[in-house]
Amino acid sequence: LFCATPSTTRFGRPLASGHLPRGGAMGCSQTKAALPPVASKLEPQQATKVAPEVEPSPPVESVKEPLLADGDETESPDTEAQQDTEPPTPTKDSAWEAGPIEERGSVRDVVAAADEEPPALSFCAEYLGKFRGAGVASPPRPPLTQHGFSFLGSFIGLAVLGLLDLYAVKRHIDPSWALLTPPFGAMAVLVFSASKAPLAQPKNVVLGNAIGGVVGYAIWALMQAVGPAAVTADHLWFTAALAVALTIVVQEQLGVVHPPGGASALVYVIVPPMRAMGIFYPICPCLVGAIIFVVIGMLTNNLSGARAYPQTSWGAAPAAEAAPATWLGGYLAKFRGAGAASPPRSPLTQSGFSFFGSFIAISTLGLLPKAMKLIIPSFPEPLLIGGFGAMAVLLFS
Repeated sequence: LFCATPSTTRFGRPLASGHLPRGGAMGCSQTKAALPPVASKLEPQQATKVAPEVEPSPPVESVKEPLLADGDETESPDTEAQQDTEPPTPTKDSAWEAGPIEERGSVRDVVAAADEEPPALSFCAEYLGKFRGAGVASPPRPPLTQHGFSFLGSFIGLAVLGLLDLYAVKRHIDPSWALLTPPFGAMAVLVFSASKAPLAQPKNVVLGNAIGGVVGYAIWALMQAVGPAAVTADHLWFTAALAVALTIVVQEQLGVVHPPGGASALVYVIVPPMRAMGIFYPICPCLVGAIIFVVIGMLTNNLSGARAYPQTSWGAAPAAEAAPATWLGGYLAKFRGAGAASPPRSPLTQSGFSFFGSFIAISTLGLLPKAMKLIIPSFPEPLLIGGFGAMAVLLFS
C-alpha cells in the first residue's frame, strides 16, 4: 500500500513523483513483507493490485537546494542522517512552526512587508508638520551697489507721483483726488528691489493694481445698495475683508497677482477721501500710477548691469542675438524683456484657499480693536491699514 501510493505525504506535504518515504535502504518488497496482516486480509486479486513489484529507488545524494518560491511544493530528498539531526526547512506549511499560517507567512512575505513604504501620516500630523517650514534657504543679500539702484528708482518713482499729484491732479483736475496713495509704497519695493520677481512684471503691476481698484469700488457700491447700515463702522470689517479676498481671486484667475492691488482695494474701503473719487478711482490713481511706475522702473533698473526689467517679453520671446557693441545698445535692448515665461494661473481650488485665508485675516484685524477695547479702553481703533491688503496677497496667494 505504501509503495503503490506515490502521493503519500510527509509532514503533511505530498511527495514529488518518484520519491519514496524515508526508510533507509528498504525497498518496496521489504515494505510488503513488513505488512503481512494487511495483505492476508485482502483477496488475491486485490493483493496483486495493491502490492506490485517495484524496483528499489537508487540512493539520492544530499543536495542543498535553494529556497523554494512561495507555492512550490516540490521537496528535495534527504538522507536518514539529515532527518535525524536537522529539522525540516521552515516553510509556511511546516507542522513545527508556532502560530497560524496566515499570521506568520514565509520569509519572502516578511521581506516584502519590510520593503513597503511606511503608512501615510494623518491629516493633522501632516498639517502641523508644515509649521516647521519647508527648508527653503533664505535669499542672499544683494550687493551694496544694488541698494543704490533700488534707492534711486524708488525715490524717483514716488517723487514723480508726488509732483504730478500736487501740480497736475489737484490743481487742474480735482482737489479731492489723489495720485500718490499708500499702495505705491508696496509697489516701489517690488518694482525697484525685486524686479525679477513675477509679481513685479509690467502686466502684473498695471492690471493687478487696476483690478484692486475696480473690486474695491464695486464691493463698496454693492454694500451701499444693500443698505446704509452695511457701510457703517460696525460692518466695515466685512466689506474690507470681502474686497481684499475677491481681489486675490480675480488676480489669480487672470494670472496677474500683484500685492499692491490688494492694498488698493482695501484703501478705497477704509479711507473716506479715496471714496470721493468714485468710479474714477480705478483709473486714477490705480491705473495711471502703475503705468508711471513701470516706465520709471525700466529707466532706472536697466542702468545696472545686473538687472534687466522687464523679465517677461511684451510679445513673442525675442530671438537670440549678438550682444550689443555699446553700452547704450545693451541698455535699450533690455526694454524688450529678458524672455522669461509668465507665471501660470492658479487652479480654482487654490483660489478658494486664498479667499478663505485672506478673508479671515482681514476680518480678524477689523474686529480685534472692538474686542481689545473691552480690556484696554485706550486701545487704538484704526488697526486696519492699507498695507495689510498687500500683505494678504503675499501670504495667501
